[in-house]
Amino acid sequence: MKKIHVNESKFSKLLEEKKELPFLTFYEEVVKFIKGLLNDPIGTKPSDILIGYGIHNGDLRKKLYDFNIITKKENIDEPFDETTGYRTSRYYVSYKFHKENFKDKVRELYKNLFNIKEDITRDEINLMLNSPLTMGVISDERAPEYVKQATDIYNYKLKQKKK
Repeated sequence: MKKIHVNESKFSKLLEEKKELPFLTFYEEVVKFIKGLLNDPIGTKPSDILIGYGIHNGDLRKKLYDFNIITKKENIDEPFDETTGYRTSRYYVSYKFHKENFKDKVRELYKNLFNIKEDITRDEINLMLNSPLTMGVISDERAPEYVKQATDIYNYKLKQKKK
């Protein structure tokens, strides 16, 4: 049997790979990206956190546009340059974001990107909460991610029903 040596840094990298990106972190990184788009539409790139989860520049821009979170305005102009005596082509791009239902749209994007299923009923949540596998760790940070997601989804659904 072959032994595999894993030091602490390799082990922590393995643990980080298994973690899912929490919605709050995703939301904050997307807000930073959108602010960047408003200030520097061409040079803005997603953070290392988003790139680490496979969300790259073109993909994120397209998804934000597809989910109606941002709109894009493009224009090509060819003004006459008096110093060179030639026409020069210029490309202009600008973005705007929609404030209404912003967080809900970002939540839908998050669910789409990370394939989060929201078809969890209260009975399924009760079953998980009463399961010997999860008992005692529900309020703990060590709770399985599916339990945290299930309770978040249930609480979100309750808030939506109250509106």
